[in-house]
Amino acid sequence: EDALRILRALRFAACYDLTPEPQTEKALFALCDALVAVSRERVLQELRRMLCGKSAGKITARFFPVLCAAVPGLTHEPPPLPEDFPNDEPARFAWFFSGHPASEADSFLHALRAENHLRREVNAILSLLPQVPATSLPVLRRQLAEYGEPALRGALRLSAVCGRNPADAQTALDKLLETESCFSVHDLALNGADLLALGFRGPAIGEAQRLLLEAVFSGRCVNTRDSLFEEVKHVLPQLSKTST
Repeated sequence: EDALRILRALRFAACYDLTPEPQTEKALFALCDALVAVSRERVLQELRRMLCGKSAGKITARFFPVLCAAVPGLTHEPPPLPEDFPNDEPARFAWFFSGHPASEADSFLHALRAENHLRREVNAILSLLPQVPATSLPVLRRQLAEYGEPALRGALRLSAVCGRNPADAQTALDKLLETESCFSVHDLALNGADLLALGFRGPAIGEAQRLLLEAVFSGRCVNTRDSLFEEVKHVLPQLSKTST
């Protein structure tokens, strides 16, 4: 009479490393279609606690058809979950939906009434997943600039779960973060006020910052005032300093 108990059973099993009694297990499969009537918010609350349980991987594998009934449209089972996988919600939801494209995962979370910040973090990890592992410094710089360090590390961990070897990329990322700190226009040694003083106006300031950041990413110049001044002087003459 209360279909939510199906998910609660899986949550208890995942959190406390329990095995459902045989008749209970049979009922979980037999009655799981009733989950479609449970409010999406309540499904999300049970899922988020289940996925962060110590036996989440084992329970997901054993009861994936039940979870598919709870999340209509879910079809691809995630890979086996190692014990040392990060125990935080974005990483666990990204793993759970990793068989689907980022856009589909976001649709699932939207249907479950997930908070925007969770949707953004999961989407960032899954959007990066097809792009990793990469060891090229320009690529790593762009990935850090677009998605941030937590998402990139999450994608690298998830790529290992999916059968790839991100060790070299992890090492390259660690070295990059040790030696550099410029991954957005806000980190540039030449700021908007400097460009304004040089005569740039309106949209030309933002475009100049974007091109300067690209020059740093590509290694054409370094993130120092002198180097960036030279880049503005010699590489960006096509920008109109009088644009508004």
